[in-house]
Amino acid sequence: ETSASARRDGPFAVHAEGAATLEAPGGAVLASAELRLDPHFGLEISAGGALEAGEEARATGSAPEATVVLFPALRMRPFPDSTSPEGGLWLATGVGLGYEQGSPRAVVALRAGLDVRFGPFAAGPFVGFLHLPAADEAEPRDEHLFLLAGLHGVFGGEDETSVDTAPSEKRPPPSPPKEPRIAANAGSSTAEPRAGPETAARPDPGSGTAPVPVPSELVERVRLEEVVHFPMNDARIGFSAAVTLRHAVERLHAPGLVRVLVEGHSDTSGSVAYNQALSLARARSVQAILVGLGIPSEIVVVEGLADSRPVDSRRDPGSLARNRRVEIVVEKHPTTPPRAPSP
Repeated sequence: ETSASARRDGPFAVHAEGAATLEAPGGAVLASAELRLDPHFGLEISAGGALEAGEEARATGSAPEATVVLFPALRMRPFPDSTSPEGGLWLATGVGLGYEQGSPRAVVALRAGLDVRFGPFAAGPFVGFLHLPAADEAEPRDEHLFLLAGLHGVFGGEDETSVDTAPSEKRPPPSPPKEPRIAANAGSSTAEPRAGPETAARPDPGSGTAPVPVPSELVERVRLEEVVHFPMNDARIGFSAAVTLRHAVERLHAPGLVRVLVEGHSDTSGSVAYNQALSLARARSVQAILVGLGIPSEIVVVEGLADSRPVDSRRDPGSLARNRRVEIVVEKHPTTPPRAPSP
């Protein structure tokens, strides 16, 4: 996975929209504050106004009709990976209150756009409408529909990650991070084959100690079905991923737990050094959640495997997304004791 700088989602973003009305001369402006729930969804509050010179105003030369709106909305990003966590296609819809011609009205809003990221900003075109239904069914002419086309901009919604960018002449590749210590009785000789030296996690060479292996017949390994997926160049745990990890922790609290292996993965679109750092950052994000939910930190081991173990070797966007993941492997004592050897 590659980009000029690796970034992750932040919890808040501020949106601004300016548009021309299509049916009659006029324009509209909207400002929104968004709380991001995960890379795909956010809740926001929007406020703004519209000014349009209708037929009556144009015929009489009177002032254009002014409308003020305030409404909560749901913002959706079906494909947040397309340019960056805040870029790409978006859709926002909401229902709230409008104020027109001295009286309150209901308002329905729907907008859709496509943004491109420029550093901390993202911008792009959008289209949509503001619909104010008639306050009185007997006066259908009171219904007002603003058709909008204009520009959308957003600031925020992402922060720099701790993942370094791809190596360059001015910035060396990241050094291998130190892994958490493992209790002396927490090791296992049944570990799955590790990736090569560029991706495999290893103990601190300065510690002078190594885990004492547990006989393989005393430990069973279980790969949990809960898998955490990530957008491109992202190591942040979103809302849906946090729910997945809560379900995983319920299974980790079972008796006999020896060790929890947290394996981070990336897709194949970046350099080995960059993908290694990114996959390790993803594993560390999951580790922090597991420890925060009560799993002892000394038994949680993180590992960055980069793109060495893809679950889908194809290169289409859906396949690449499935490879951007963290998997959890549990080592525990079996629920039934091993059988004694025959005499």
